[in-house]
Amino acid sequence: LVVGSADFFALRVLGMAASYLFIYIISHWYGKAALGIYSLALISWRVASIYGRVGLDNAFVKFIAQFKAEKRPDQVKRVYRLGLKIAIPASLAASVVLYLSAPFLAVNVFDKIQNKTALISGIRMAAIVITPGVLLYLNAAALKAHKRMKGFSFLINVAQFLIACALLSGAVLVAGKSFMDHNTAPVAAFALATAAAAVISFGFRPIPRETGTQQPDQSI
Repeated sequence: LVVGSADFFALRVLGMAASYLFIYIISHWYGKAALGIYSLALISWRVASIYGRVGLDNAFVKFIAQFKAEKRPDQVKRVYRLGLKIAIPASLAASVVLYLSAPFLAVNVFDKIQNKTALISGIRMAAIVITPGVLLYLNAAALKAHKRMKGFSFLINVAQFLIACALLSGAVLVAGKSFMDHNTAPVAAFALATAAAAVISFGFRPIPRETGTQQPDQSI
């Protein structure tokens, strides 16, 4: 129990460090304008993702854990598949709404940002990856229900920002200063990182093949 808690805490600290590093890279290499666009795009993404999940992450933790304790793997799989069937269209709808409302948000809500074109592009980039983000959170919730806390913590706290740091730093090192002229580059890095993390989350097997038996946490 102590080792598991230490691992969970270490991953959370790593996630916070990766998040702060990503912010530092943006502010140091791109400046305040790019940081502002990224922050507002991230806020838009997070709010839309909440609607896209429609509370299914909490439902996963409750019902998957319940059916697992009752050793009913068929119901565990049924809950997971039903959740995805609901979440995918809901998140796609949230994605479309955010994408189409980007000009309105840029002009009427986030009116202090001068570069409206870049802000609209940033919000739309974020909108495109709402569905991958929702799938990432639901898979993480399934891991939590199975008490695979290291995998849950890695996906929720670490994956996105660690990948985003690698992508943004790598792009700057490869492309040089020309890449720093794009105020939407940080949002693009975050969007690609979200899509990559969503793909990785399925590799964690959120629903193990034998859900009726207790499995050790070998997520990482």
